[in-house]
This record gives sequence, C-alpha cells and structure tokens, in this order.
Amino acid sequence: MRKLFIMLAATGIILTSCGDDDDTTIQSSAGMISGGPFEFAVDGLPDMVTGISVNDSDATGSESTWIITAENGEILGLPGTLEMLQGVNFDGAGTGICFIWYARYEGVVDGLVEGENVNNVTGNIDISNSIQVSRNALNAGTIAGGPFNFVVGDGQADMVSGITIDNSEAIGENGTWVVTDDQNNILGLPGTLEMVERNDFDGAGEGICLIWYMRYGTDDNLAVGMNVSDLTAGTYALSNSLTVNRTTTTNINLDLEGLEDLGADYVYEGWIIVNGAPVSTGTFTVDGNGSLSQTSFEVNAGELASATMFVLSIEPVQDDDPAPAATKILAGAFSGSTASLGSSPVGSGFESASGKYIIATPTGTGDASEEFSGIWFLDNSSGSAVAGLDLPELAAGWKYEGWVVIDGTPVTTGNFTDVASADEAAPFSGSNGGPNYPGEDFLHNAPSGLTFPTDLRGNMAVISIEPYPDNSPAPFTLKPLFGMIPATLSGSPESLGNNTASSFPTGTVSR
Repeated sequence: MRKLFIMLAATGIILTSCGDDDDTTIQSSAGMISGGPFEFAVDGLPDMVTGISVNDSDATGSESTWIITAENGEILGLPGTLEMLQGVNFDGAGTGICFIWYARYEGVVDGLVEGENVNNVTGNIDISNSIQVSRNALNAGTIAGGPFNFVVGDGQADMVSGITIDNSEAIGENGTWVVTDDQNNILGLPGTLEMVERNDFDGAGEGICLIWYMRYGTDDNLAVGMNVSDLTAGTYALSNSLTVNRTTTTNINLDLEGLEDLGADYVYEGWIIVNGAPVSTGTFTVDGNGSLSQTSFEVNAGELASATMFVLSIEPVQDDDPAPAATKILAGAFSGSTASLGSSPVGSGFESASGKYIIATPTGTGDASEEFSGIWFLDNSSGSAVAGLDLPELAAGWKYEGWVVIDGTPVTTGNFTDVASADEAAPFSGSNGGPNYPGEDFLHNAPSGLTFPTDLRGNMAVISIEPYPDNSPAPFTLKPLFGMIPATLSGSPESLGNNTASSFPTGTVSR
C-alpha cells in the first residue's frame, strides 16, 4: 500500500517552530474529527472519502496535517489539507483497513514521516480520534439452484427456474449474471435474474452451460466471447456456478406386464414409429417372474418427440435384419407423453373368441382303450361337422396352436391358421384319416413321462397364439381360449372359455 501514498510524502509538512521570545509553552490539541466510517470495494473504480469535518474550535498548535495509517499504525501518507485528503484514491491501496487522523503540533516533532509508526511520534503534538476506511475485496455472494437437465432438439422450451442468490455479503458497485460454456467462455450477459430465467437453452444445442453471478466495478473488458478466467484480477468477482446440462438424448420408459421368458434364442425389441419408419429403442429379456431386464432406454430426443407409436416385437438374438420382425406382440399410439399398449399387432377381436370341441379318436382302431384319447376342435351338434373355433385372423408372424395339458404336461395338437382346415401335423394320431379340422388323437409317440392312448377327461384344453418362428416347444403366453375337459362328458360338444383378459400382456410407455 505504501507506494500508493508516495505522492502524499511530497505534501508532508516541514517541521519548524515559530517560537517567540516568551517562554510560555502552548500544548497542542487536535480537536475531534467526524465522518465515515468508510467502506469501499476494491474494484478499479476511484474511492475517495467525503464529508469529513474537524471540530478545531478549541484546537491549538500552529501546524497541522492529516495522517493516513495502516491498521498497525504505520504512517502511509501525510496529506497536508482536507482537500488533499479527499483527493486520495483508496481503491489503489488494495484490500485492507486504514485509519485517518488529524494532528496539530508545535515545534520539532520526531517520527512524523511516512514509514514510521504513528504511535512512536514524539514532540508537542496531539493526534485526534481516527476514522476507519475498510477496503474490501469484491464478493459476488452465493447462488443456489439446479443442476438443470434439459433435452435439446425436442421442440420444448428449456428455461431455468428457482434460482436464488444470497448477496448479504456481496460487495461491488455493479452486478450482472453471466452464462458460460464449460470452458468458461462467456456466452451471454443477462443483466437480471429475470433475464436469465427467460433464456431458452433449447437453442444452444448439446453441451454444458454454467450460470454465474458477478460483481464488478467497470465492465470495459466484459464482453461475450471473453473467458472469465482472463478477466483482470481484483476488478471482477464471480459467485459459485450452477450447471445446465443440455443433451440430445432422453429416456423412454416401459411399464409392461404379462410378458414371458423367450428363452436363450430370442429377445424383445422396442420400436418407435417416426415419420412412418421404425426406429429401434433397444432389446431386453424377461425372466421367469415376468421382470424386464431393462425398463428405461436412451433414445434421440427429437425422434422420440416426433414418434407417433410404440411397437414391441420378438427378435432372434442373432439378428442380421435391422427391420422389425413380423412377430409384433404389443403396440400403441402416443397420446401426449404416454402410449397405452395392447396386442393389436397380433390381431383383433379376441375378446369375443369362443370354441367347441369333441372328445373322440377317429384315427384309431375303435378299441375301447382309445375312446377318450383324442380331441377335435369341431362342432357336430347339428349332425354334420362345422368349425368349432371362432377365432379372428392372425397378423403375419403368428399361428394358433392347440394343446391338451395331460397330467401337467402340455402336449400339442398342432399349429393352424384356418379354423376350418386340418392343422399342420399329426404326430400322435393313428393311421385312419381324421376330420378336416384342427385336432389330434393321442395314440402313438407319447412324450417322455406319458403313455398313449390316454384318457383326456379331467385335463385342460388350450388354444394358444404362437410366434412364428416359434421360440419354444411350450405354449406361449397368449392363450385366448381354455377349458377343463369334464370328467363326465355331456354327449355334446364341450365349450372353451375366453381367457384373453388374463393371458394377453398390457402396459404403458412414457417419454
């Protein structure tokens, strides 16, 4: 600080005595000074004291001077007049505390020079009370809020909100908000918090922004494009920063129930339909409890915002085709941020599906042991056989399959797509021709653990919908029709119950 008061040394008073011939000694008295205390921000702007006055009505001493000292009493300057004192620029002294004093004296005074300590001055001198001058460093205070996470490119405005500032200890004549990139390059200088919160970060593209509050003296060097790290030290003060994360991706979240484990060779894959074209959202598996291996997937924000529909397909693990497979199990149109999914990709009208069957063994030999060992999905109640199943047409990628659960083991009756035609295989039937409808006689080639012929009464009959290609020899989760085969047959075709509501998966997708 001493160098900032060199000019004051030149104004120091020459210590001389104007003695007279009488021997009376006048005791010096400085009187009282008033004004201040003064608090300045060291910010590059001039800081002068004003309004200081001295009550010297009873003061004595033919010589006078003002004294500026450091906090420890070191004399920093000796401005001879109040006008000279009020011309001192305290901003150049840096941060710290100094004191202003007024002195009256007579004759020779020792130690009243710059660099000495005011407490060591001797002679016929009196020094007044002091006025404190606090020279404070700039302080921008503390801001709070965020961090803010925005998805850019999704057509939604991205504004920050809820930012607060504690400026109870802030120091600096001027203030502004500053927006920088993550390298501290200034992107914007919104003057007020309201201007900050009106800024749409969606247009900034992907990246990271930082929000700061600044106090300063002069903004001559403050401009967009500068780096805040290059600002002149001591003339600017920055608060802590708040982070604004801008990404081009966002998550799509699945909440699905009723899906089954596809085994080791197949996975589920989600798709969003954007401008009529499918865009994959990723694959997942389902365990034996129906739990998805993953429920949240990162996707392009703009594409997700433009998506009109979500579709779920079944895909081979080793899949060389980037397009969705024909086997689609769930789909739903977006309404706002969600899509409710149903099994419309499989077909429609399953809620009204119905079925009838007979227990008979037309491909057998007629032996009594074979009497209850076959099931055929037909209705002969009118005297001639007609289709026993009323099922909607399936979409590509799916086939119906009949089953009988014999002693806990599901055994197929064959795949079919036409309820009025024979199914695709007859692995267990006899050599005689069967009806031209789906069905099977269980007479030969019994699976391990079973014996054919058998008695189907008391077991369960099922019609399932299977993926094609099929992921498993077991029945798939979609089972629109089922029913227990009565222990005592009625003599008429027996009926299957509708199981659509219980066996078809459902769910929602949110974006």
